Amino acid sequence: MPHPNETKRITKTSLYSWVLFRNLHLQLIVIGVIVVTVAMRVLPLEMQKRIINEAIGLKDLPALYRYCALYIGAVTLAGVLKYVINLMQNYIGEKTLMTVRERLYEHLLSLPIQFYRRTSPGNVISYIITEFIPVATFIGQAVAVPAVNILTFFAMAGYMIHLNPTIGLISITLYPIELILLPRIQKYFRRANRERIKQTQRLSGLVGEAVSGVHEVHSNASIPLEKKRFNKVLNKLYKATLTQNALRFGIKFVNNFFMSLGPFVLFLIGGYYAIKGQFDVGAIVAFLSAYEKLYDPWKELMEFWQVYQDSSVRYKQIMRAFDHTPEFAQAVVGRSPYVLDNDIEVRDLSFVVGSNIKLLDRISLKVKGGEHVALVGFSGSG
Repeated sequence: MPHPNETKRITKTSLYSWVLFRNLHLQLIVIGVIVVTVAMRVLPLEMQKRIINEAIGLKDLPALYRYCALYIGAVTLAGVLKYVINLMQNYIGEKTLMTVRERLYEHLLSLPIQFYRRTSPGNVISYIITEFIPVATFIGQAVAVPAVNILTFFAMAGYMIHLNPTIGLISITLYPIELILLPRIQKYFRRANRERIKQTQRLSGLVGEAVSGVHEVHSNASIPLEKKRFNKVLNKLYKATLTQNALRFGIKFVNNFFMSLGPFVLFLIGGYYAIKGQFDVGAIVAFLSAYEKLYDPWKELMEFWQVYQDSSVRYKQIMRAFDHTPEFAQAVVGRSPYVLDNDIEVRDLSFVVGSNIKLLDRISLKVKGGEHVALVGFSGSG
């Protein structure tokens, strides 16, 4: 796969273009592991039902041993495979982060001098080092997290419908309602997150500017002025952070509320069917476990969506900050680089300044590689 930066500047490269960059084979392996993991998550649910209904209900000891062995084996294998998926996510994210930082640093060194005159070194360091960490986390999760959770969600939903179509369908229909409500809250969450990042960068710039120019702050007695500027930005950061956290807690509240509705539906309708003899106890236990596992992938998908929004905002702001065209080509095009020796030769060099004052007049000089040359004169001779 060609590098996305080979056809355009890195600052014009989208976030998702890095997800599959030299990682396609790894992402396919991750998906294969995920499929096996999802199967190992469904198997324990069926074993719970059979342990209660067949082994315990019929007092079948060999069946109890068999089903318990299958249960613990599936749970252990699912845990091991989840560990493997996490390791691969981390490897993909950190590997891509290293490439992005390398390419961005190369681009950074080629930017015009004017960029450095109006940009704080603290902001540049923060952009390349700190702000990219959540982006790397997202890149590592971009395929694995949606795949594992979507497959798990549908697997658990299918198993619930298999146990009891009525209760299963009612329980699943709760999630589209949450899907309508949550994006509205997340819209304001993203807005608050952008404001928080903006004020954090402004605060970082002010601190860097004050530290690097502290001698001017002292000489001009401008400590009250700098403090006023700092407090103004600090107050905006404080409000943005409070707003962002309030919205984050609101998202968690909505998730927890809908999570509680599932058991309510099960106890109400499932209890009615159980009393009427149309739903056995083992199925109720398996259904409740399935619903709990159904919520987990939904919760992780919501958290992943927040990680994506946060990473997207960070990535766009970083690339926007460095989106400048280099003044000169930084690599030789159309020819091989010159191979230079260490010799220096100057012929008939003249240098005139001011009112036609000649500082150098037809100077010739040749210095061989490895030689040391000193120009010595009396004090004040220039």
